[in-house]
Amino acid sequence: MRDAVNERNEMERARNEMGVEIAMLQKEVDQLTAELCSNRGSLDRVIHERDAVQNDLGLQKEEGERTIESLLAKKASIERRLMESSQSIDDLKGKMDEMVRERNEIE
Repeated sequence: MRDAVNERNEMERARNEMGVEIAMLQKEVDQLTAELCSNRGSLDRVIHERDAVQNDLGLQKEEGERTIESLLAKKASIERRLMESSQSIDDLKGKMDEMVRERNEIE
């Protein structure tokens, strides 16, 4: 009978120790879960910031491309006007030379 009581006491002690160990493990799991949630929140903020930066860079790239296109269009327009001006100058020089010749012929 004594053996049965001792065995029962040992089983009760083992069960109590397991309960304490389970409670400690549960506490560790809770702490790890809280840490994981905190890290997940930080990661979400970082991802949001990264996405915002990528969006800003995309907008800046588009704006830069539009600016370059605009500058190229202005350059082409200026070059075209320069050619037209050069042609007009050449035409005027030709007319002037002709007028000078005619004047010289008249004199």
